[in-house]
Amino acid sequence: MKTTSLDYLFAVALAFFVFTIGIHNIKACQLSIPESYVQTFLTPPVSGHYMKCEEKPEEKCFCVDEVDPWTADLADNVVLDYIAKSNEIACTDELDCDAKFIELSCSLDEEKIKNYDLLSVYCAKPIYKIEGKKLAESASKKAVYEASLQAIKDAEELAISNKEALKLSCKEAIKTADTLEKLRSFYEKCFEVK
Repeated sequence: MKTTSLDYLFAVALAFFVFTIGIHNIKACQLSIPESYVQTFLTPPVSGHYMKCEEKPEEKCFCVDEVDPWTADLADNVVLDYIAKSNEIACTDELDCDAKFIELSCSLDEEKIKNYDLLSVYCAKPIYKIEGKKLAESASKKAVYEASLQAIKDAEELAISNKEALKLSCKEAIKTADTLEKLRSFYEKCFEVK
């Protein structure tokens, strides 16, 4: 069953209450950088010096306390602008609303709404807008970073495996050396293997 406007108002009031209580528990940002420095921050490794917002007070600041520069990117900040209504049909009572709700046809990107308080049924579609930029995890950047970490790990494991194989090969070759010349050759080949 779809929510009514009273359910919606209750949810909004509850969210506002949680937000106002929670806002007092938010700690201040320890590291903020100006917008012109974001691309430098997002291209690690970065030296220990970070440009501070105080150095560019005219620019928007970004808190980077919990931002991983290896996997984050600057993205559009998409926020809900409003809810668009369409196909609104008035009802005479709750039973009439139930019947009209069943018959209501909405597109795939719309949701069917039954509103007993206003005695109407309608289709609702959220309309979003871009409100500046934000730092967010980038799926593609994260995948590239994780692949590079895996490649490093694989290369390290291969080097260890090759080193072990070379050690075994050297030990076996030394055991089977039947001349001083072969022994010297194997020794020179294997001398740096530890």
